[in-house]
Amino acid sequence: MDLLEHCGPEDIITPTGDYAGQNCDGWTRHMAAYEVKQRVGDEIWNSYYTFCMERNPWDKVTSNYWYKRGYKHKESRAAERVHFIERVMRNCVGYPWSLKTWLRYRLLKNKFSSARRPKLPRGSYWFTDLQGNIIVDSILRYEHRADHVQQLADRLNLTLKESAQEGRKTRKTNRDYTAEYDDWSREVIQDFFSVDLAALNYQFGESAPTDIVELHGKNISLC
Repeated sequence: MDLLEHCGPEDIITPTGDYAGQNCDGWTRHMAAYEVKQRVGDEIWNSYYTFCMERNPWDKVTSNYWYKRGYKHKESRAAERVHFIERVMRNCVGYPWSLKTWLRYRLLKNKFSSARRPKLPRGSYWFTDLQGNIIVDSILRYEHRADHVQQLADRLNLTLKESAQEGRKTRKTNRDYTAEYDDWSREVIQDFFSVDLAALNYQFGESAPTDIVELHGKNISLC
């Protein structure tokens, strides 16, 4: 949304929050980079500066948990609604779930899903191709959003304002994310996000690195 005012009438903008989007038939929110590249073609993709923003996986999963925990089915848009089976499970076993219970459910769902898209927000799904190559030019860090957005603005010679507020204030605790984890859940995230951690160099309980990660074309294993 920070780039919205700089987009022209022919640009593709997918819906987000209360914004309906434009020229977005057949395009979905949070499409993986490889899907976008397939649609626009190598020539266009390679001629553009491509980037995304990532976050410490343990912190990101905690945020995702609180977002889902505060979910209200009838108040959510169709694209964000929880599947009927999960709603039944919530009613049967009691809700809200703890982070550990929620993680167990997500891992089980991921195990039996035929979709490539992971059931936890693993960033490498979005910034790699099917062979595990990182195909975006840069990865900005959420922890240094203001500074990295300014660096992006300088690079593109644009004035960017931090206008996006979606998803904020959903976490109903001021505790540091480290307090949410026990040994099992911490190791689960470390294993599930191993590619992200190798590429982005996050450590549990440590301050985020300050660099913008330049990784275009680097081969990494998804196994």
